[in-house]
Amino acid sequence: MEPTNLGTLIGLRIKAARERLGMSKTQAADEAGLTRITLLQIENGAANPSLETLSRICAVLKMDLGELFSSDRFDYEQQVFLQPIGGTLLDFLTREMSGGGYDCCQIHVAYAKSSGVDLVTGPMLAMREAGGRVDAFIGVDQKNTTAEALYKLLSICSSLYVIHDRALAQTYHPKLYLLSNSERVWLTVGSNNLTRGGLLTNYECCAVQVLDRGAPQRERIYTGIQDAVQQYHSLSLSRKITCVEDIRQLLYDGLISTEQESRMGAGGSAGANSSGFGHRPIPELPTPSVRIPVPAGIFALPAGEDGGEDGSPAAPEQGEAGGMDPGILLESRPGVQATYWFYAGKLTGGSRNILDLSESAVLRFGTHPRRNANGSIPGGVSLFGLDPKDHGAQKDLSIFYNGTWYQFSTIKYAPGNSNWRFQLKGNAEVGKGSLAQFGADFVDRVLIFHKVSDDRCILEIMDQDKLPVLKRHSSFWATNGKTKAGRPFGVL
Repeated sequence: MEPTNLGTLIGLRIKAARERLGMSKTQAADEAGLTRITLLQIENGAANPSLETLSRICAVLKMDLGELFSSDRFDYEQQVFLQPIGGTLLDFLTREMSGGGYDCCQIHVAYAKSSGVDLVTGPMLAMREAGGRVDAFIGVDQKNTTAEALYKLLSICSSLYVIHDRALAQTYHPKLYLLSNSERVWLTVGSNNLTRGGLLTNYECCAVQVLDRGAPQRERIYTGIQDAVQQYHSLSLSRKITCVEDIRQLLYDGLISTEQESRMGAGGSAGANSSGFGHRPIPELPTPSVRIPVPAGIFALPAGEDGGEDGSPAAPEQGEAGGMDPGILLESRPGVQATYWFYAGKLTGGSRNILDLSESAVLRFGTHPRRNANGSIPGGVSLFGLDPKDHGAQKDLSIFYNGTWYQFSTIKYAPGNSNWRFQLKGNAEVGKGSLAQFGADFVDRVLIFHKVSDDRCILEIMDQDKLPVLKRHSSFWATNGKTKAGRPFGVL
């Protein structure tokens, strides 16, 4: 919205400069020798500050006094910011979608994931409900876009397209967000994809601009973008997504992945323990106001035929709401070295987040290279590279669960319990929270650990009624302790 007088314009420019530096009103006011209320009134255009006061503010905000009086009526909306130091694209985008008076949203990104779509679902649906349009153009050239993200966008958007060039040397790679109405266009150009990292936590760079559609040179920028979109269509680089089967076809063609497959590749990034580098903690992550649920198993790959415990064929089981389809575990996934599963039972500890790992176990199915004559094998602790007899050993693991890395979960021997214990804990790498807070999720479920390195695992959970099919797919499974009554665990 356009400023109506010089005081409002000056206030908007001061506010933009302060936010660009990541300064609070209190901090900026203190450094300029003002009260917070005075600065607030200046930013709102409700005060008539002297030139001396404005000079002090400009010195604090590292800007020239002349910038406040620029003749360009849109300067106050032009800025380049580095996320997350100078703000986040999510903040800018949701504020403009909610209060900017725009009736059309266009998103052009190289890829999208469910985590990013969740963050903007609420504002997008509000725009649709008010009679506006939401159009998305999502790249699939690098197989980073997920099926679940497209499923959610299909539910939100007026139109949804994927863009692809079959030539390996050409990749659809823009990161462009536009909001428009008949009078103006608000747009951002930068490095931000439609993911939680791109919108919120990653270190990104983004330029924000407002275009007056009444000015011919500004309108040409907007029409140039629309002309480029039409070329995507005319060159057959785009495919409109109209139903779930269209998304399944992209999966079949190998152009997109599932969220499961995407998480499997998370272990290939740089290690989290490199001591030569720092970390900028993010104090709090917003909770999406609206999440579009994706039916469990809707994009699971078929398991095929699986053998029963006695070797007889058994029909594959299909996924149900609340539980992951076991078939999705059966395919080879990039970056995963091994997959182990443990029936959690009631767990122990005040947060129900401690998984007991036995020193020895009874082999129930399959073969094990260290099987003794009495049928015993090393306990589940051995799957994590620890010698069950070495009670002084300990291991710390980073665990990826529910979209976040947590460090560290500890495996160690508890003399008082005469047993090995896996403490599922550790603080989130971004935002607040600990893995221990999910203890209630683990009770009476199957915990599945995908090993991506010696000290990093991806954790997923499965309903206990899937135990039969897990056992059939395991190279071996066993029960904790010295009897067959212990909790089962196995290796896929």
